[in-house]
Amino acid sequence: MKLITTATELEKEFRRLTNQYEQFYWATAWASSGSKLFNDLVQNKDKIQKIVVGIHFYQTHPDFIETFLNDKKVRFIQQPEGTFHPKFYLFTDNTNNWELIIGSANFTTEAFSRNIEASILISDKDSNSADIYKTAIKMVEQTFSNGKTF
Repeated sequence: MKLITTATELEKEFRRLTNQYEQFYWATAWASSGSKLFNDLVQNKDKIQKIVVGIHFYQTHPDFIETFLNDKKVRFIQQPEGTFHPKFYLFTDNTNNWELIIGSANFTTEAFSRNIEASILISDKDSNSADIYKTAIKMVEQTFSNGKTF
């Protein structure tokens, strides 16, 4: 387990995970385009299994939505009651080889450059990892089923 407290470190870990793992399961409140991480995601979009992005308060950039407009593995959610607000990025090859970033960072340019964010990096080597993995997959599955494609 590792605490990540700088944008530079968060971006570095995210880029490493994007290149290292074969499957992505994410749920994030907002997303933007135009960053290195966005470009990495687009270049690795075949690794996307399920990504759910919120569109509350018009914070998800239209270019992000347009990029994944017809992608069946990316859904958008507008929760009528409350706010869809997770920041949850699972990178995995299988149940025994995975890492999860969970914390305050949305998938936005600002989160990985200017904002002060705090995240935890958890892996299959941490205690209680089997339960964490199952819960992570379940959370993405549940929110994905509530999301919509455009």
